Amino acid sequence: MKKFFLIIACFFLVCSAFAAPKTETKYVCVKTAAIKEGTGLLAKTVAFLDYGTKVLVIKVDGKNSFIQVANDKTIEGWIPTASLTKKQVTQVAMNKSNGSNIAQAAKGNVVGNSGNTGASDKELALAGKGFSEGAEKAFKATHANIDFGPVDDMENINIPDKEILAFITDGKLKAE
Repeated sequence: MKKFFLIIACFFLVCSAFAAPKTETKYVCVKTAAIKEGTGLLAKTVAFLDYGTKVLVIKVDGKNSFIQVANDKTIEGWIPTASLTKKQVTQVAMNKSNGSNIAQAAKGNVVGNSGNTGASDKELALAGKGFSEGAEKAFKATHANIDFGPVDDMENINIPDKEILAFITDGKLKAE
């Protein structure tokens, strides 16, 4: 009888070794993504990842993915799945004066390699924020009198989690 239990235990041990979690490589496709300890809005932020950062998706749970940073496996946490893409995206030059790497990409100041996607680095950077180069040109042509500077300024606003929590608490709002 002991032999039987020993064989069963060995069987489960071998099976569990082969059932290691499968990971999928993805890339951050938003300007900046907060990696959090949990999936809630007010979960503690572990780190921030820039556009184009390569990650390994370990688990998907609803609208969120548990990831590890590919080149630093000590950084792990939850990120909205919508902030990730399977396609390799390029990293863009960081404008040190205002931190607007996407704005720099729109100006063509791009660093990286688009690989075999058939798209230029600039097109990939613009696609990361929702515009194709053709769509942007068409929009600018029909709205030449509009100053988009204030929109760029708003994109650079970053409100710390502590201030958001204070706002929710002071306003007696329900955070989900």
